[in-house]
Amino acid sequence: MRGTQSPHRTHAVCLLSVPLEIRREIYRYLLIQQNPIAVDLVYMFKQFFDRHGTSPGRDSRINILLASRQVCEEALDVLYGENVFQIHLYDWDLNAISQFACDNRQRIRRLRLLGHDLDLFYWKPATIESPIWPPILANLTRLHIVMQEPVRLIWLPGLFEEPYSFEQEAGEWLAWLKPILEYVNQHLSSRAVVEVDHGNKEETRPA
Repeated sequence: MRGTQSPHRTHAVCLLSVPLEIRREIYRYLLIQQNPIAVDLVYMFKQFFDRHGTSPGRDSRINILLASRQVCEEALDVLYGENVFQIHLYDWDLNAISQFACDNRQRIRRLRLLGHDLDLFYWKPATIESPIWPPILANLTRLHIVMQEPVRLIWLPGLFEEPYSFEQEAGEWLAWLKPILEYVNQHLSSRAVVEVDHGNKEETRPA
């Protein structure tokens, strides 16, 4: 009796017969997203699927990762290396990216850091210092930093026992922000391009 080949294996052999650059274009067509990939959403969906053992509505385009080990490695380089990953500088997102496999974290080349003033009502701002970050920062080719200054709290009267002034809020925000940016600058590759978006203005410069 003749053995049967797995359909994934057959497709992998056909795909590997074309030049690498063409394969990479195929991976880009399937895996590149127009918008940044929000790390917190990736983590939340993974947690849900892991708990319930199912993946309803899974995007069939990622099935290419099942074709073969070589195809998977090539496709992961595109998935993590050419998409933009978006992270808020809060405990939730920093914990979320730690759930990515070490090899995949080190594939990331484009990162968008969001530092919004949400600590008053949402998650506490977290320090970025962690063993997982130096390898990520060292491999980046582009870093987009978006920082939003604190807004004056003019709603919810009587929420605080003492008035929480804009100056106090801004001072705490700057005290939190400075060590994070210093840490990023310390570990970021000298080849990386940094984009700073602040007050609807964008400045691009070599790191």
